[in-house]
Amino acid sequence: PAFTEHCVTHTPTVHVYDAVGVRVDGAVYEPADVPRLTRVLTEMMVLQEADQTITALSGMRDGVILLNQNFEIMLLNPSANYLLNLTKGQSYEGRVFHEVVRIPALTRAVDATEAETGPQKLSVEIVNGESIRPIRARVDRFSSSSHHNLLVTLRDETEAHRIEEIRREFVANVSHELKTPLAAIK
Repeated sequence: PAFTEHCVTHTPTVHVYDAVGVRVDGAVYEPADVPRLTRVLTEMMVLQEADQTITALSGMRDGVILLNQNFEIMLLNPSANYLLNLTKGQSYEGRVFHEVVRIPALTRAVDATEAETGPQKLSVEIVNGESIRPIRARVDRFSSSSHHNLLVTLRDETEAHRIEEIRREFVANVSHELKTPLAAIK
């Protein structure tokens, strides 16, 4: 009987920790507060995961653009900004992709993917001052429970093109060097 009375009258203490795991001192909550606390903690965890994802995307060499079903830019990482030669430091979130990106082949690929013709792969060249940057792009559509989004990924092919040119030159030089002695032998 004494044990039962103690269990009924005892108010459990719930310790609350902030986003970085530091305990918030003096916080005592009633059991009725647990659902609200659970919701708050879940929201904090989701925000922390979103922050980690944005940090990871910001550090990527490939450009990443996430569009909602209205073609509005939800996310545009710094690499995409650089590869598309957009104004540095300007925020493009919430703006319509077709108004920001003026590359007809890329906007057609976004439209085709939206029309459910499947993922689109293309290569485009972007003029950046006096240089031309070859970009490989892919547009994919993915759906969640109530809507769909488009993911545009961009990869700078400048280095790959440079290496391919070096390979071609090497093969041409080796071929020429081998033909010259063979011609002298004949």
